[in-house]
Amino acid sequence: KGTIFEIYLDSAELAASEYSFINPFYNDRLHMDRVSHMPKVAELYKNEKIKFNFTDQHAKLLKSVNAGLSDYIIGINPKRPYGDATYFEPDMADILGIKYSLNSKKHAIMSKEQLEEMRELHYELLPALQVLLIYGSIKTGKYCRDTSYYSRWQKF
Repeated sequence: KGTIFEIYLDSAELAASEYSFINPFYNDRLHMDRVSHMPKVAELYKNEKIKFNFTDQHAKLLKSVNAGLSDYIIGINPKRPYGDATYFEPDMADILGIKYSLNSKKHAIMSKEQLEEMRELHYELLPALQVLLIYGSIKTGKYCRDTSYYSRWQKF
């Protein structure tokens, strides 16, 4: 099942547009507590029906996440969701083609605005993933990848 989830995220297609879905967390106090530090997401999840603007940036990020099966749970790696950096923002910027500088120790230096943009996109990945799972499509056929842990599944 984890492999199927990986293949789906690597290969699913969905046009950038506004989508709506029934909020599976409606009136779920525990979920609202978990998203309370993300004001835009918390506001979104207060509604019984959610309207979400799925963008090309969401699609790029979802195609690049580290996903699979871990400890019997299918999902996205919570520690390193987009790559192997200590902080996720530089990994996201690399995926999206956003330039930043490096200090003498080769650590990313990002502006406050860049960090805020990356964090907002990161917080939006929960509804973006829900939209992709509901409305996305994938071509049937055989999929393969090389043996590398970080390689992507491709249709052949």
